[in-house]
This record gives sequence, C-alpha cells and structure tokens, in this order.
Amino acid sequence: MWIFIFGFITGVGFLGLALLLVLSLMVQSARTEVIEEELNAKYGP
Repeated sequence: MWIFIFGFITGVGFLGLALLLVLSLMVQSARTEVIEEELNAKYGP
C-alpha cells in the first residue's frame, strides 16, 4: 500500500514538473515574441 501511495505521489510530482517546464517554455517564447515586437516598433525592422 505504501509503495502504491509513494509511486502515485512521485508520478504526480513528475507530471507536475513536466507541466511546469512546458508552461515556462511557453511563457519564455511568448515573452521573446513580445520583446521582439516592441524592439521592431521602437527601432524598426
């Protein structure tokens, strides 16, 4: 029983870490796009 609970917690934690990683990558790419747009607006293409 304890092994099952531990495995469940570990699996959920691993999934959570993967989701956080994907979310942070998405946020970073979105941020770089916004920054590029702002730079283009300020200094031209």
